Parts: sequence; structure tokens; C-alpha cells
Amino acid sequence: MTYETDKEVLGFVPEYQRIAGILGPAARVCEIGVLNGLGLTMLQDMYPQGTVAGVDFSPASRWPEGTIRIVTSQDDPALPAILSKQSEQWDLFIDDASHKGHLTKATFNLLWPLVAPGGFYVIEDWFIGSPLWPSTGCWGGAPVGSAEAVSSYDPELLHVVQDLVLLLDKPYCGVGTPGQLANSEAESVSFRYGMAIVRKTTA
Repeated sequence: MTYETDKEVLGFVPEYQRIAGILGPAARVCEIGVLNGLGLTMLQDMYPQGTVAGVDFSPASRWPEGTIRIVTSQDDPALPAILSKQSEQWDLFIDDASHKGHLTKATFNLLWPLVAPGGFYVIEDWFIGSPLWPSTGCWGGAPVGSAEAVSSYDPELLHVVQDLVLLLDKPYCGVGTPGQLANSEAESVSFRYGMAIVRKTTA
């Protein structure tokens, strides 16, 4: 099945299908950055028995019928409490919001504690922080390399995504007893074009 969302164009859908296969049809999922609601429609299809929520600062965004509508900024300190009213834990968060480094980091820090064991946190479109973006990127229908694309460039976003690797840091233990993971509880961090995927430990 194909989806109208740009996640299809960018090649993200197979990865989301893989994650859906792990989480099952009744997972609790939330997308940060709703806009036209096409991403939420995709999630409804992948999780037909699940809870699907969308967070956006703009009340003019479109929430498909059957999804949970949350209107607030992605770095709102109250966001975890708002989401916890729907579910204390979530199986998948997708940050497809501002693509600004400081906001992306703030959102991760707020929502990572709500990720259920074995759940996932995805940051989309990190290529906006890539050195290639100002000359090769396009944004909101703007021409490639346009002033609008250049103004969307945020190298801090790339730094935030790269720093996710540090979630796996733990004391080196050589050939002895394996050390414990850091307090982040991150089991793995993986990357593909435009997607950074963090999975929480299952235990």
C-alpha cells in the first residue's frame, strides 16, 4: 500500500512498516507535527486497533477522525502530562515538527521517559542539518537551493541527531561482566536517510 505523505516519497514507509510489525496493531503512537494529517492517516492504517495521537502548535492543522487532537508547542513542559492522560506509556513517538535542533532536543527530553519498554522514538528529516541542505534542499515546494531552503538549514539538528549515539555510552568492562546501560535505557540507535531511530530496552 502507498501513502500520500512525504514519508512515502522519502522512503520512510518500509521502516515504519518494520516497526509496526514489531509493535503490533494495538500500539500507542504519537506524531509531533501534524500539518495535513497524512502521517496520522498512515499510522491509523498501520495500527488499526491502536491509539493514534497528533501534536501540533497550529489549530488549523488537520487531525483525521479517530485520532487524538493535541494543540500545543512541541517543547511545552506540560506535554508529557497531557499525553499521560491518554496513556502513561507510548510505543512510538515520531518527531516531524519544526526540524530545529533546540526544539527537537527539548521534545526528546520531554517524551523519551514516556516511551514504553521496547518502544521507539523517531526523529525525521535530519538532512535539514546536513551541509548539503543549503544547496540541494527544497522546502514547502520552494525550488532547490532557494533562499527559503537556505533559511531552513539548521546544523544544530544534525548535532542533536549525532549525539543520540551517546545514549548507548556505558563504562567499558572489557572481557568481564557486561556493564549496565546508561540511565537513558536506550537499546539501539540506528540511522537511515532522514530518520534517526532510538529503541528503548525491553527490560
